[in-house]
Amino acid sequence: MEDYLIIKKIGSGSFATVYLAQKDQELYALKVINKTEITAVYEQKLNNEIHILKNLNHPNIVKLYDVIETTESYYLILEYIAGGDLYDLVTSPDFSKLQINDKKRIFNQIANAVQYLHENHICHADLKLENVLIDKDRNIKLTDFNLAYEFKDGEQNNLRCGSLEYAAPEIILGKVHYPCPSDVWALGVILYILQYGEFPFQQTPGKSPYSLYMKIAQAKYEFPEVDINTIINTNTIIREDRKVKDLHSYSSIGNLKMGHLRPLTDLNNNNPLQASPFKSSVDTLNYNQYGSIDNIEIINKIKNEMRNNGQEGIENAKTLESLDYYGECTDYSVYMDESEMNSDELNDDSNEKEGTNSGSFLKPNDFPRKSRSLNSKAIRDYNEKLIRNDIDEFKDLVQKILKPDQSKRATLPEILKHPWTNNELQLRKRFYL
Repeated sequence: MEDYLIIKKIGSGSFATVYLAQKDQELYALKVINKTEITAVYEQKLNNEIHILKNLNHPNIVKLYDVIETTESYYLILEYIAGGDLYDLVTSPDFSKLQINDKKRIFNQIANAVQYLHENHICHADLKLENVLIDKDRNIKLTDFNLAYEFKDGEQNNLRCGSLEYAAPEIILGKVHYPCPSDVWALGVILYILQYGEFPFQQTPGKSPYSLYMKIAQAKYEFPEVDINTIINTNTIIREDRKVKDLHSYSSIGNLKMGHLRPLTDLNNNNPLQASPFKSSVDTLNYNQYGSIDNIEIINKIKNEMRNNGQEGIENAKTLESLDYYGECTDYSVYMDESEMNSDELNDDSNEKEGTNSGSFLKPNDFPRKSRSLNSKAIRDYNEKLIRNDIDEFKDLVQKILKPDQSKRATLPEILKHPWTNNELQLRKRFYL
């Protein structure tokens, strides 16, 4: 262990302490378990987790690099994930800023990780927000394989483990069941929470916990009403009230693609969810650190550049396109056809740049700075239609997953091929010129 430099303690649980450690300029999570303090049951689960993690290799599953055992302790050298967990994200004020495509990307990564596990005959058995970590690039990492187990094709069991809010009906009722559908059910619960910020199954106020059991067993849940205007405003980058000067400042920063979530800062636990009594302990590596100093400096630089409406500010902002943190960057573009433009307010063609015409992808700099209005209502109506269709697809997917009969529940291949999972929402940007 002398090769590892202990930087600081980042968490502790009943039997383990987690440190941020460094070796050869690389950061690791060093999990230390004192043998004299653990129970036989915990040691069995630990050995099971080590056995499973050693054989896994997937970009969305936390990596176990090494295990060092001494007479007194176990040392687990794990991948360091600096972005917190999905529970922290969902219960933060910034959750409302997550766009639909961001949520799809998160869910896709979780589903792909679980499919990889099932293909390798492993059931996670404890899928929940707290066991989904988020790295500095906003990619997810599945963790906590304490309850995971291996299974054979066609094998059933009557194991009852996991967290109540995510438990499938067959687990609640103690039925003999196949492993994979129970994981799929938990995925459905996570999917629902990603959309609405609340659990699909909740204990009725003033009622006994039995009411929650019954709701889960019967798959009784409702879809909350959503505000379409709020969704439109959250999912279109350029607002209707932007002026030309703001649009030009935006244009050089770039349009973040679905594969790159926006940085989320100042996350905290102002919790719209009811805190779960089953929330994982710290030793499951729920790191509450959001981004680095470099990321914060980038964000501040963007804000400063956007305050400067002169050409100098625009040119400086262009340098941000080379930053890897923002991933693939392109200019903001707007697709328009003649039906979406208010012809009464158009200037004559002499004001247009050469080569610019309707029905093509237009960059903000292709427009003259002289005031012009686009038909905002047509674009809003188009976006509303897309969003309503996306909501219908989402509800259809949830209904296919959260079925009380495990034999009728959607499989992971079906989930990953579903229209909601597969299709990136292509909303049109709205602005005034």
